[in-house]
Amino acid sequence: MAKDKLTPLRTKFDIEIQIDDENTYKLVFKPVNKKTREMLDSLIDEGVKEYEDVDSKRAKLKELIELKDVNTELLKVSNLDNRTDILIENKKYITEISSLEKEIRDIDKTSEKMNTKTENFYKTLLDECLSGEDKVKFFKAIEDMGLSYIIVNAHVNKTVVAAQEKK
Repeated sequence: MAKDKLTPLRTKFDIEIQIDDENTYKLVFKPVNKKTREMLDSLIDEGVKEYEDVDSKRAKLKELIELKDVNTELLKVSNLDNRTDILIENKKYITEISSLEKEIRDIDKTSEKMNTKTENFYKTLLDECLSGEDKVKFFKAIEDMGLSYIIVNAHVNKTVVAAQEKK
């Protein structure tokens, strides 16, 4: 019986990244290790918590607006006895809606911070995964051109997949 040869498990990939047909950067991609992955996961967890908070506030706001609208419709058809209770309830909803709208506006102002955190996450990821003679020049080119690390990371990943298929 012939033994099948397994391809060796590769943990490093030599890649070349070209930006705008100008410069080609020779880099080595190495997947993150366990310690780095844990650090990156903590960054992700922070961002996820912030997005979940925003989503829950928006859902609550939508619910309160719908309840207020239902009460407004009820006011049109209710008798005098029920109107007072409905108006008091609507006043409470209006106060809560106002408060949530203010919180959401404040969060929207900080959403730029969330985008910055996402960019920093991908910058850190690339910094940990890439090495090689052109690493510093590559990061400088990204900064000088104002490229998004999210997009750069996607391109690096495609290049790594191509390098894996080549070998």
